Amino acid sequence: MSVIVLDRQHVGKPGRQIGDLGAQRPADLAASHLDDLQLDRLNSSEAIYTAIYGLAAELRLRTLLPQHDLVVMSHGSYRQRHAWINENLGRDAVVYVALHLNAGSPARGREYSTCMYDYRSPAGRGDRLAECVSQRLSALPQISGNRRIWDTDYRKPGAAWKRNAHSCIKGVRHAVGLVYEPIFIDGPRHQELLSAAGMQLLGHALADGIHDYLTQTEAVS
Repeated sequence: MSVIVLDRQHVGKPGRQIGDLGAQRPADLAASHLDDLQLDRLNSSEAIYTAIYGLAAELRLRTLLPQHDLVVMSHGSYRQRHAWINENLGRDAVVYVALHLNAGSPARGREYSTCMYDYRSPAGRGDRLAECVSQRLSALPQISGNRRIWDTDYRKPGAAWKRNAHSCIKGVRHAVGLVYEPIFIDGPRHQELLSAAGMQLLGHALADGIHDYLTQTEAVS
């Protein structure tokens, strides 16, 4: 059975709060009723928001794609997580998404949704996955077309900044990898998405985009 992997990368990784704008931001979302996410163990807003929209994506994917297995990860270093996927899932893993959130938009004049795909993905698959997910995000009025799609090829001139994103997905050998950063949590336009309902929208956009991609891919394979 083909497997989709959702990796909550702001969750369970030590040291994220050091020098990380999103991790330093106080958590505004009162979501302690979500006991299954163990939010009392999460020490940053990035981790809490990522956990919540990740759960929304997981639940929707289980409904949309019951023929696919789903693995949700939230512990260990990225290298450890990638090694586990390669050893235990191998070629059964078809989609791997690193779940993130961005921060720092007021200082840098940026406020957009970002999907970055592994430049090593089979021809046409990485950019197709990114486009499917990005289109779903773009339908939200708070995003409204303000989106970016990039590959993670940090070797290109002037692209060294992509190295960090690539490190989030580089260890997974077979699945099409995607880094999903749907909003800037300190961006004025994105503030109304910082709620349980807003996180659900972000999770559903991801799930719907994955569904679109796999439906298209399986139709032509």
